[in-house]
Amino acid sequence: MESFLERFCAAHRCREDEFVEKVFWQCIYPHAIGLVPFLGGWRSEHFSADRDLIAGAGSATRMEQVREEVRDFIMSRDNRGALRQHLRIRVSAKRLLRLAGPLLSASGGVPPSAATRVEPEANVRRQGNSRDPLPDNFGAG
Repeated sequence: MESFLERFCAAHRCREDEFVEKVFWQCIYPHAIGLVPFLGGWRSEHFSADRDLIAGAGSATRMEQVREEVRDFIMSRDNRGALRQHLRIRVSAKRLLRLAGPLLSASGGVPPSAATRVEPEANVRRQGNSRDPLPDNFGAG
């Protein structure tokens, strides 16, 4: 069974060693993009939890495994602090789930040709949408 990484790379025509960076830029909150260079770039220590989340999700072959990675990410000590929690200078778990969703399903996934590109969050976010993979307050508190 193909992993999220393999399906993503096939759908986006990229090499596997480009996976973490490409997913990072598709999943980071839009308001945080301009701050990445000031924090040392996407490879900096500040984003280590994000890279770990993406790498872990990359090995998933089912959406439930991606959800487990997201739960671990939310609870991780490396995902603490005002910049990460309150200002959201990090990747969005919802965006990651939306990115993985078309490539993986509960029953094992769909062909890479059925993949869709994630649109900027401002274009896809809808308050109270029951199709959202996680509620707005998932992991808060």
